[in-house]
Amino acid sequence: MKLPIIILLALFSVGCAVQYTAPMAGPTAIIRYVNDGQRTLDISYYETSLGCKGRRFTPKILPTTEAAHTVYANNELSFQYYLTNYNGGGVERYCLLNLRFKPIKNHEYTFVTSEDLHSCKWQMFDSTYKGILVPTKLEVLEWKRGFSENSSFCNE
Repeated sequence: MKLPIIILLALFSVGCAVQYTAPMAGPTAIIRYVNDGQRTLDISYYETSLGCKGRRFTPKILPTTEAAHTVYANNELSFQYYLTNYNGGGVERYCLLNLRFKPIKNHEYTFVTSEDLHSCKWQMFDSTYKGILVPTKLEVLEWKRGFSENSSFCNE
């Protein structure tokens, strides 16, 4: 009787969301996410950039608000960006993308997102030097569905 309960608990715990924790040491950069849209912005970072493995969730960013996250610098960083719309018990996802770039130590970046009727809009800038926004190139990775939060979520 106890074995089936243990198996069920193990299966449910595999898909549990893991929160992102900011680096405590080493070279870092800051990314400021600005949600100029009408939907909630969700950002997840990957523990392993290659293959987008070990997804780590951040708190949701409500419409017309922003949040800043500290990330490791001088290494490739992959993150997942998507907008959600919560309708009467259902959740609709929009703009699901995996993005990759290499943050530079002590730099600040600004990621701005919005949407209109049939498209998603997003841009990233190096905003280290106040008043100067330098476009930052992000690699868009082909998204694929993983089986758990530690699965691979992008094709290389």
